[in-house]
Amino acid sequence: MTGADLSLVLLRGVKMDEETKIEAKWRLVWEIVNQGATNKDLSNKDLAEANLSGANLSTGRVGHPGFGIFLNEPFGEANLSGANLKGANLEGADLSSGYITIDGFNFIPCDSGCGGTTGANLSNANLSIANLSNATLRGANLSNADLSGTNLTGADLSFVLLRGVKMDVKTQIDIKYKLIWEIVNIGAKGKDLLNADLSEANLTGEDLSDVDLTGVDLSRAFLADANLSGANLSGANLSGANLSGANLSGANLSGANLSGANLSGANLSGADLRYAFLHHTFLIGANLSDADFRNAIFKNTIMPDGTIKNPDP
Repeated sequence: MTGADLSLVLLRGVKMDEETKIEAKWRLVWEIVNQGATNKDLSNKDLAEANLSGANLSTGRVGHPGFGIFLNEPFGEANLSGANLKGANLEGADLSSGYITIDGFNFIPCDSGCGGTTGANLSNANLSIANLSNATLRGANLSNADLSGTNLTGADLSFVLLRGVKMDVKTQIDIKYKLIWEIVNIGAKGKDLLNADLSEANLTGEDLSDVDLTGVDLSRAFLADANLSGANLSGANLSGANLSGANLSGANLSGANLSGANLSGANLSGADLRYAFLHHTFLIGANLSDADFRNAIFKNTIMPDGTIKNPDP
């Protein structure tokens, strides 16, 4: 098959041996489709116009939670950073992070992703005009990737890092993820986010200070080290969110759902937490000075000193 053009050819199930003569690029595509990409370094490889539909390019992780702290060890990761995937068919491909959770304490439940960026590394990859419709990219790193003209319709971009991602008017992407991309790359100031769905968004380190986030769904979102000082989060859903190290000083969290949220090391000084739900909330090392907890509901809440407030009998 030397010199044969195998662009977009489906090679799944194709039988080859060491005597099959095929270009290195297409043999690599054959290996990925039939053997998977576990522990393969695909960084800077030319996979343009490869048919990787339905391929498993995911990362596997094992989570060991101890009072809400997850120590994640990789056991296989596809590195596609800088790869040329222009025009490739990745429809339905799995580029996600997968977790097996050992949750003896059952404190903060962890489904796939856990709010981290632990999927395939596609940073700086050229994915322009590629077909990623219905692909699973949970937890993938897409930072600085080129998605010009890319079809992302129906793709799962939960926990995906979108900072620096290039899109244009021809990029097809669901409204929810387009909004997350705008927040990360353009900013949230002056944006109408009332009751917006930002669940499982990766907003690590973002500046959301003084932003009106009333009623916003940020469940399981990754907001570690984010600046939310003075933000209005009244009635927001932050259940299962990772807010470790976040600045929430002076924020309005009245009536917010913080069940299962990780607020370890967060600054909550002067925050309004009246009527907030704090079931199984993790507050180790958090600054609660002058915070208003009137009528807040505590249940199995891990306080800053490690004590459990209102534990189950």
